Amino acid sequence: MAWGHAKALETLLEKVSCSRAIADRFGDERLILNALQEKGRPVLLEQRHKAESDLAVAAASILARAEFLLRLKRLSDEIGTTLPKGASPAVELAGRMIMKKHGEERLGSVAKLHFKTTQTVRGETD
Repeated sequence: MAWGHAKALETLLEKVSCSRAIADRFGDERLILNALQEKGRPVLLEQRHKAESDLAVAAASILARAEFLLRLKRLSDEIGTTLPKGASPAVELAGRMIMKKHGEERLGSVAKLHFKTTQTVRGETD
């Protein structure tokens, strides 16, 4: 998650001048800062719980969720299988169907391979 936050901030900082950013606190505060500093992106980063209380963060969260749902639908259409969200028996079934129909390599293009659910689908956990 830290890498994703840092990557999003980097992309924005390439397009606009900004000296301050707000992010939800989800772990060690240094993770995002370290990732940003590797790229030489100086920014005052405020991390806090419930960052959505800031209007800009709330709006960004809504836009990100909408984009996620749109891309999930497109990917489902592309692969020919509904890709459910989260971790559930339905997610595991969809993963098994993808592996059976398209092979394990294709699973890697629609699933986070390091997640426990995907490891279960691949038969790596009990």
